[in-house]
Amino acid sequence: MQVLTETVSLQVYPEYKGASLMMEGEETELIFRACSGDAGARLRLVKYYLNIVVETAGIFASETGAPFDVMVQAGTMAVMRAAYGYDLSQQIAFAEVVKSEILRAMDAAIHSQLDS
Repeated sequence: MQVLTETVSLQVYPEYKGASLMMEGEETELIFRACSGDAGARLRLVKYYLNIVVETAGIFASETGAPFDVMVQAGTMAVMRAAYGYDLSQQIAFAEVVKSEILRAMDAAIHSQLDS
């Protein structure tokens, strides 16, 4: 299933491969700018975390039968919410907040699919 998910990911989300390339210190700067309302910084963070979103979506989709694209959408929106709502004074790393939000969003999307 990993190969299939990877193939679909590359076809649907061409920026998936190499999305995690970022210069040292760039993530911290982007987080600061995103928290200050910079839409471009939020977009760059979404692209940066897209590989985690797509991989997690593939796992959720294969384990639950949930539509892959719904899981990607939920995960992408979770990264956006994290970028909007991250408190720079938190003692938890932004990456951990993002991962937690992605899992929570995908779980909620699955439950929403089951309820409808």
